[in-house]
Amino acid sequence: MSRIARVVVPGLAHHVTQRGNRREQVFFGEDDYRAYLDLLSFYARAGTQLIAWCLMPNHVHLVAIPAHEDGLRAMLGETHRRDECLNEHMFRNLPSARRLIEEWRTGYNAHRPHTSLGLTPNEFATRSRTDHSENRIQL
Repeated sequence: MSRIARVVVPGLAHHVTQRGNRREQVFFGEDDYRAYLDLLSFYARAGTQLIAWCLMPNHVHLVAIPAHEDGLRAMLGETHRRDECLNEHMFRNLPSARRLIEEWRTGYNAHRPHTSLGLTPNEFATRSRTDHSENRIQL
């Protein structure tokens, strides 16, 4: 279902919220907050006055007064555009990325080896304890 179009009235204050996907965290440190505010101030020059803001770890509240009907779209559209890796802070270099992926893979496989085999946790535990060749799990 598509989103209902936002009604924008030039010269009036608008309360705008933005949330991360599935309400996930979007700011991971002080630098992230500063970068977001820098983007807002840069794009606010396009004719939208930002009069209040509240940046939370997983969402943003803004109170803005657009000078024209496209003012909010112009400011927020550019601010929320993504042209970089969403997890850039986690994968700054190849060795770091390899280490994180290997840690995740090892932990995931140790805790959920049954899912790729189509077994429940109990079925997997029962089968992995048996030593009969006809019941052995072939990996």
